Amino acid sequence: MTVWGLVFPLVTDTAGQKFGKSTGGGSVWLDPKKTSSYRFYQFFVNTDDRQVVEHLKKFTLLPRTEIEALAAEHKKNPGARTAQKALAREVTTLVHGQSACDDAVRASEIMFGGGLEGVTEEVFTDVVGEIPTKQIDPKKFEGAGMSFIDLAVHAGLASSKGQARKDLEAGGLYLNTVRVTDVNRAVTTNDLRFGKYVLLRKGKRANAVVSTVVDRDQ
Repeated sequence: MTVWGLVFPLVTDTAGQKFGKSTGGGSVWLDPKKTSSYRFYQFFVNTDDRQVVEHLKKFTLLPRTEIEALAAEHKKNPGARTAQKALAREVTTLVHGQSACDDAVRASEIMFGGGLEGVTEEVFTDVVGEIPTKQIDPKKFEGAGMSFIDLAVHAGLASSKGQARKDLEAGGLYLNTVRVTDVNRAVTTNDLRFGKYVLLRKGKRANAVVSTVVDRDQ
């Protein structure tokens, strides 16, 4: 009797640890209920520089010539993360489909300062699930609304009103991805995204969401 076998090299990280559900917080699932398409995409965007070309060869269906071009671009300018982004797009599309991949890319853009124009509630919810979120009474935004300075403190982006004011005057605070320049700026119901959320940012990467949602089933 003749027996044939197909083997594949064990996939490991740079420390030699195998990928898998038993490896703790560094693992991802194919099921979007366990790992959202956004988190799945980000997992591959964050691939170590030393492994990205190897993963392009193992996890994607890109032709060799295209992988070689990405490898050359990565060697020339690793900071642009062109190879990682290509890897993330290809694998996310293979597993979740083009639409989910597009949503994941859009959510990633929001996290790093992209505008909110045309963003769906589903995409925005993915963002909310990945960054610190603070609850607030929706009545705070009624009428004249709530001071943006107070909101920044409530969201945890500033330790005090004085610090929030300094950050704002330095041009480092954003409301729904738009820089706030007026220390007297008030946040009202008109600023709520999908009638529920306000997205705040300090600097380039410190994001926070304030949510009026009380009943998670709504």
